[in-house]
Order: sequence, then C-alpha cells, then structure tokens
Amino acid sequence: MKWLSKLALYLPGLALLLLHGVNATAIAALLAALIAVCLCAYFRQWWATALVCAAWLVLGIIFPPFAFFWPLLLYDILAKRLWPLLAVCTAGLLAAMRIYTGVDIAILAFTVGLAVLLWALQRRVDALEQEARLVRDSAREANLALAQKNEALQQAQDANVKLATLSERGRIAREIHDNVGHMLARSMMQVGAVMTVNSDPTVAEGLTQLKDTLTLAMNSVRESVHDLRDDAVDLYETVARSLRDFSAYDTNLNYDMGHDAPAPVKACFAAVTHEALANIARHSNATRIQISLQEHPRFYQLAIADNGTGLPQKPAAATGMGLENMRLRTAALGGRFTVRRQNGFSIHITIPKAEGEKPHDADSGR
Repeated sequence: MKWLSKLALYLPGLALLLLHGVNATAIAALLAALIAVCLCAYFRQWWATALVCAAWLVLGIIFPPFAFFWPLLLYDILAKRLWPLLAVCTAGLLAAMRIYTGVDIAILAFTVGLAVLLWALQRRVDALEQEARLVRDSAREANLALAQKNEALQQAQDANVKLATLSERGRIAREIHDNVGHMLARSMMQVGAVMTVNSDPTVAEGLTQLKDTLTLAMNSVRESVHDLRDDAVDLYETVARSLRDFSAYDTNLNYDMGHDAPAPVKACFAAVTHEALANIARHSNATRIQISLQEHPRFYQLAIADNGTGLPQKPAAATGMGLENMRLRTAALGGRFTVRRQNGFSIHITIPKAEGEKPHDADSGR
C-alpha cells in the first residue's frame, strides 16, 4: 500500500519533467527521487528523513526539477509526523514556485493534495490493521481460555462420573452383603442344622455337597463384595472430603498417586488421615494443615503435618485408633511409621510396593 502510494506520487513528478524537457538535471532529479524515497524507507529514524528532506529542499531551490518531487517526500514527512520539517519544506516549495507556470502549479497542487489523501488513507489502513490484530489476539486468548475451561469441565465431568460409578459400586456391595450374603449364611446354618439331626448316610452326602456349594458361593460373594468395596474407595475424594470439615484451617493437599493403588494402601492412608485430622482438632492448636500423598517408583508415602504444638508424648486412650494403631496398621503392610515433633507435629508413613507392581502414570495424579 505504501509503495503504491509513493508510485502514484512519483508519476506526476515524472510528468512535470517530461513537460519541461529531459536533460541531465531532470535525469538526476528522477534518480535522486528514487534514492531519497528508498533512504527514507530504509532508515526509519526521524532524523534520517529530516536530513534527506533538508538536502532536497536545498536542491529544489537551486535546481527547479527537484522541486517536482516535493509531494513524494511530503508523504514520508506526514507518515513520520515531522511537523516542523513540514512547515520548512512548504515554505521552500512556495519559494520555488516563482518560476513555475500555471500548469506546473496545478499539477503540484494536485499531487500535494493526493499525498495528503494517501497519507490519511494509510493512517486509516494502519488503524484497521491494528484493530484486526487486537481482535485476532483477543480471539486467540478467548479460544485458549475456552479450551482450558472445556478441559476443566471435562475433567470435572469425568470425576463426577467416576464418583457416581464408585458410589454405585459401594451401593451394590452393600446390597449383596446385606441380602445375598445374609441369605447364604442363613442357608448354610439351616443345612448345618439338618446335617446335625440327619442319620441317613445317603442324605448326609447330598447335604455335605450342598454345604460345600453354599460355602463356595459365600466365599465368592465375599470376594466380590470386597472387590467392589475396594474399587469404590476414591482416596483423593476421601481425603478432600475430610479436609472440607477443617475450613477454619489453612489446608493444603498434594496428591500424586495412581488410580490403581492397592486397596489396603488406600484404606490405610484414608484411616490414618481421618484419625490424624481428628487428633489435630482435639489436641493441637495448629492453624495450618498439610497433607501429601505420593506414589514413588518403589513405595507409597503419606505425610501429615501441622504447625501446632502437637500431641502429648502418650496420647490418651480416647484418641480412637491412636498413634499405636496407626503404627500397627502401617506395619501390617510392611511399612514404616514415623512421628516428628519439631516445628509442629507430623506423621510420615512409607509403604513399599509389592514385587512387580508397576509405577503409576504421571498424568493420573491430581
């Protein structure tokens, strides 16, 4: 756009040169105009344009053909807003017009007006381009924000679906335990009672087979119930739900464990966390609670810390599971239980992974 505008301003100057005849001065002015325009475009500093225009002013006064290209330089002066230079150049142009004819003045006046018009149009184009860039950047930012919100919404939906699935598994496990399990247990007791009073060897053999079948069914139901209950445990949600009751504290939960962590480990961490929070509420003057659940390549780790004075060295029996039971629960899984009382009170549990257990995917943590 700018080069087309300069070409449109260059042609009237060329026409004026042709009207006055081609000579050495005209050719020099023609080439010098091209060089001047290129210099103004290459050197974007204001002083470069000022030097070129000052030199052109002197040449235009001494050699009239150079003044034919004043509108071409006027475009660069307006583009760079060199208002003092504009006044000086205009005065020089008026001084040089004393030797021009009416046709020359008309063409120069037209070219000057065209230069002003093209400059105004270029300003409008630049403003529209800037506005388009702002709109494009805003749209890109909005798209990124929308993508992030969609991702967060998808994660929330996935979490809700998972929680609903786990809740349904827990309900099914309770239904099986309360209904089918009790009916099988009652059937086994009834068969046992019949076997006690029965004296017929033929019937006794059938009753024995029936009892074995019921026992096998009972064991199968028990395993299924345990599997459903284990799968229904969402450790992150369990710990987060426990922390919601401590809104008066400054809490921080750092969770980085896979969804396929063993059920005994999740049960241990959930129970220890629940009891530790209860102990903090009853026995500590803490204001800040930090809980970290981490899965490492070879072990699981739980750390619970507060900034209070901690529990007494010998907790009262009324503390529920208590530190000793926490220790026993950890030891049952082959883990290590550590209590620290420096700079507050903290509990650290490390449970080794089973042989051949795969490390969790880094993206599966929260």
